[in-house]
This record gives sequence, structure tokens and C-alpha cells, in this order.
Amino acid sequence: DCTICMERLATASGYEGVLSYKGIKPELVGKLGKCGHMYHLLCLVAMYNNGNK
Repeated sequence: DCTICMERLATASGYEGVLSYKGIKPELVGKLGKCGHMYHLLCLVAMYNNGNK
């Protein structure tokens, strides 16, 4: 599950419809290199834009 939006990674981001960002599809998932945590890419963008870096 994505710990940012609390939705399953197999489904679209909870930020779908709230945040549109340069063609990022709401179902795309990214994996952080150092720790291996996985999140929806839209959720990572939303967190970053919110100032939670």
C-alpha cells in the first residue's frame, strides 16, 4: 500500500483528479533507491509540492 494516500499500489493514486502533473499517470509507482519503499508517483509529487521533503 502507498503510505501517502493509503491506497493499494495496484490501484490509482488517491491524488488522481486532485493533482495533475505533466502526464504522470495515476497508477504509476516509483521505488526509492536507498530504502526500497514504493509509492505512487503522483503521491510523491504531491508530498514534495507540499513541502514535506
